[in-house]
Amino acid sequence: MGFVKATPDVYVGPAPSEEDLRRFASEGVRTVVDFRDPSERKGPWDGPALAAKAGVSYVNIPVRTPQLSERELEELGQALAKEPGRYLLHCATGPRAEAMYIAKTALDHRWGPSQVAKEAGRLGFCFGGLPQLKAFVAHVAARHGEPPAHEPHH
Repeated sequence: MGFVKATPDVYVGPAPSEEDLRRFASEGVRTVVDFRDPSERKGPWDGPALAAKAGVSYVNIPVRTPQLSERELEELGQALAKEPGRYLLHCATGPRAEAMYIAKTALDHRWGPSQVAKEAGRLGFCFGGLPQLKAFVAHVAARHGEPPAHEPHH
């Protein structure tokens, strides 16, 4: 998966390279939200160091797919409220970032399952084919979304 510009202020995708971070910073991204567990950040991608080098803030909200809960959505909401500017939301390959973005958007707008499915389709999100992520997003939409308005019958 590549990066998706979900809104004018939010990009969603996989772990960015140093070059990606410089490009996003030049496009106004001010905060990187990394959904990987710290144990996943082995190797060349040191999120905090690369973010600092690119001049952007770094926030880590570990999302462990089997244990995903609304607590992570609360943390994301707090991070977005606290940090200014545009955002890059990412995990290792993108599916957790997709799920967190859609679930947070659904929560904010009180979207039900049909609105969530429509937005996920518009953005090309399939949550990496991971049923746990899809189920989490559906749970958030069902629990917090407003039921669709019904047209009165004449």
